[in-house]
Amino acid sequence: MADPKSKVALLASDSRFQNWALVVIVLNAVWIGIDEDHNYKGSGIPLAVFDVGEHIFGFCFTFEILVRILAYRNKADFFNDKHLRLWNIFDLCL
Repeated sequence: MADPKSKVALLASDSRFQNWALVVIVLNAVWIGIDEDHNYKGSGIPLAVFDVGEHIFGFCFTFEILVRILAYRNKADFFNDKHLRLWNIFDLCL
């Protein structure tokens, strides 16, 4: 169960945080398309740009999952939450 007094739990349940996570997912999908079309030596775009983009999205997704795990009073509940268990495990695997 999430700790209702925790600032992290408040952040995890805030609609702005959830919307931010959704926007990051959509932007990442767009980025994957751009990466797939233009990530080669002759594209005119420095290859490091794609590495930086991947790192930014990796950081965002790591931050999101950490916030969601830390929102639980007992961290193991992240895997035992009867309503979100499968989604949490799926999200962690991604």
